[in-house]
Amino acid sequence: MILNYLKVAFRNVFRHKLYAFINVAGLSLGIAVSILIILFVRNELSYDDFHSNTDRIFRVLTAREKVNGSADVSAWQPMPVVPALKAEFPEILHAARFTTGGTIISNGDNIFQETVMFTDPDAFRMFDIRFLAGNPATALENPAEIILTKAMAEKYFGNAEALGKVLRMRTHASDELYVVAGVIEPMPANSSLQFQFLANLRKHSMYEKARERWTSSNGSAYVLVSRESSGQALEGKMKAFVGKYFGETIKRWQEGGHLAKKEGAWAMTLQPLTNVHLDQSVGTSPEKEGNPAYSYILGGIAILVLTIACINFVTLAVGRSSGRAKEVGMRKVLGAVRLQLVKQFWGEALLLCILSLGLGLALAELFLPTFSELAGTTLKIDISSDTGLLVGLVALLLVVGVAAGSYPALVLSRFQPVETLKGRFKLGGRGLFTRVLIVFQFGLSIFLVCGALILNEQLHFLITKNLGFRPEQVVVLPTYAGDPKSAESLVERFRASVEGFEDILSVSATSGAFTHAYDIQGFQINGENKTSFLFRIDEHYLRTLEIPLKEGRNFRKESADDREQGMIVNEAFLRSMGWPSPAAGRRIEGSDSQTMEHMQIIGVVPDFHFTSLQNEIKPIVMFMNPEWPLDHLLIRISGKDIPATVQMIHSVWKDVAPSTPFNATFLDEDFRKEYENEMRWGRIVSLASSFAVALACLGLFGLVTLTVSSRTKEIGIRKVLGATGSGIVRLVSREFLAMVILGNILAWPAAYLAARNYLENYAYRIEIDVWTFVIAGLVALAIAFLAMSGQILKAVKANPVEALRYE
Repeated sequence: MILNYLKVAFRNVFRHKLYAFINVAGLSLGIAVSILIILFVRNELSYDDFHSNTDRIFRVLTAREKVNGSADVSAWQPMPVVPALKAEFPEILHAARFTTGGTIISNGDNIFQETVMFTDPDAFRMFDIRFLAGNPATALENPAEIILTKAMAEKYFGNAEALGKVLRMRTHASDELYVVAGVIEPMPANSSLQFQFLANLRKHSMYEKARERWTSSNGSAYVLVSRESSGQALEGKMKAFVGKYFGETIKRWQEGGHLAKKEGAWAMTLQPLTNVHLDQSVGTSPEKEGNPAYSYILGGIAILVLTIACINFVTLAVGRSSGRAKEVGMRKVLGAVRLQLVKQFWGEALLLCILSLGLGLALAELFLPTFSELAGTTLKIDISSDTGLLVGLVALLLVVGVAAGSYPALVLSRFQPVETLKGRFKLGGRGLFTRVLIVFQFGLSIFLVCGALILNEQLHFLITKNLGFRPEQVVVLPTYAGDPKSAESLVERFRASVEGFEDILSVSATSGAFTHAYDIQGFQINGENKTSFLFRIDEHYLRTLEIPLKEGRNFRKESADDREQGMIVNEAFLRSMGWPSPAAGRRIEGSDSQTMEHMQIIGVVPDFHFTSLQNEIKPIVMFMNPEWPLDHLLIRISGKDIPATVQMIHSVWKDVAPSTPFNATFLDEDFRKEYENEMRWGRIVSLASSFAVALACLGLFGLVTLTVSSRTKEIGIRKVLGATGSGIVRLVSREFLAMVILGNILAWPAAYLAARNYLENYAYRIEIDVWTFVIAGLVALAIAFLAMSGQILKAVKANPVEALRYE
């Protein structure tokens, strides 16, 4: 019996090749997209679950309730918090702090700028860090040791044994030699903690200043509790700990209006390790966290694409129903019962799904590198060893097969033999159900198209918006100079060396080059809390970036008052202080900040964007304080021969700073990198919308083909009676195009609401224009018409004699 079902199913598939191709192509594409989505979502959910002690490791969080009732949850912790936790709670077996720092690491002529993770030796007793060489039991016990990954060992020592070799590491605070005490495997891609180098925390440049300071936060903290304990039980004991170590800070914050005046407004909580990656309740975190919204977006896209593919299957099956009605009638006359017909039609559906699954797997493997790059992660397909994926694919096969084959199996098997054999049973592609499916299908497609257009419009707005200065043709060059005097000397040597080169228009230096680094300081003035971004700049800064002065003057290098007390602020700073223009000459008095007290405004600049446009422009204070380092050079160059100019800058840099790597970037490219996520997701949504429209049009093409085939005689008669070609095209296409238009109209409100919610994430955003939806609709309409036109024109050009020969 089963063999007979298979024979008939294969016979029907090969007899109707176009129908089978459309179904298999559509389903395989939908399945391929679903496989990729499953891989991504599962990877996101699997973060940090590979450690043997995963269920006993927790990240320490601080939760503060503000006066307005909002919560501020942070993973940043003071440096002394870990020793205090270990001393207070015996159930904490191990604890480790993690913080990063930029350094210069060298081995002979191999000199590179690197980011080093600084931690405690307990880290190797908590986390599964695989050693290829060295002893994890004693790693980093000696502060003069360093651990590096296999890739970094090859980078600095080639094929030679790295263990026991020496590396020189230069930070702002020191320049010392370190012995390689271990070579490790890189952390898996689904690890929240990622590093290439590990060094002892006591060697961090801020350690000596911060090790006993409870008022500053320098990194994250993790604890490993005993098997007899639990995170919830330990968290319940932390109330007394908070009062003991943070009591004075809490009182000061409450008096200053930073914290709600209630018990428990400041609390410490423990976050399970597996929640670190996707917990969006944490406002600030040293670790790079994921966003569950991406999983929701991709999951939604997968469901939409798969739904459209299943709708194709159903509409084509319904479209072919009239052609198979007599087959059903003959089978019933010959004794077939409805259950057998249901099995037959479901068998055909599952056969097509199996073929689609095989092709879908091949397509998923083909698209995997591109999708991994778009999603910003590394994914792989390995069915032989991945039982979970295999089970998921079988489940997907059954769900799609049942969903796609349900309507044909249940409806076609219901046909009555007498009606079908007399030709009275009419169900084809012009029924209400088919029309609803087409409208729904194109509605989903247009929803994605509108989303892609709005996402790309917002991205174009972010990239092209006037920032208030000109970032083009500005080279950003980190100095890595260490102390402020060394940095200032390096800047002067470089400026003198490039003086006279006509392609170097201006050279400036700053403590924070926009996206590279910045400092934020909170301070009080007459009891009011203020916050401002602080930058040290020089007298060439405004000219280099082409920032105009709104009032006042620029800094003068020879003025001692300017270096010690002068500041240039933006308009946002004046608004935050409540000072009207003109403000030049105003002084800050009564501040609790040594940096800000007695500072005098000598100039005001218009607001300009120095962070992502997702954020509102904040107050800025720019000064020449000689105690602040000059971490970056800003070099404006001409556009005549940019590669040659950059090469010349590189040569000069090698002369003035031979032991410092040349890591130059362009300022406009740095700003573009701020929107890498938006660009990546814009490409994903655009690709998904293209797939959706292609699938919808593929189904429409098949349905029109069936419709034209069923109306061949009607078209022939109309042509004999004098109907024109254009009239027949309008006749056949108008009802389908009307359904596409209705799908557009239904999709627009949903797309508008989704776009409005998305754009609320940006402080500066586009206005949603009705023409975006109209354009999306017209594009979909044009593509749909093109998908139909070929078959319709073929029918129009056919000789009516052929259609009426047997009548």
